[in-house]
Amino acid sequence: MSQTLVEKIPQARLAVLKHASHLSAMERPQSFAQAVTQFILALRRR
Repeated sequence: MSQTLVEKIPQARLAVLKHASHLSAMERPQSFAQAVTQFILALRRR
C-alpha cells in the first residue's frame, strides 16, 4: 500500500526505517526526525 501511495501522490517519498513498524516516530525518533528533515529540505530546494 505504501508504494501505491507514493506513486500516486506528487512529491511523495517512501522512507523505510529499520526496526520500526507503525509507530516509527516513537520507536525510532532519531531516524524518523532525520527522514522528515530530509523530506522538508528537499521540498525547499525545488
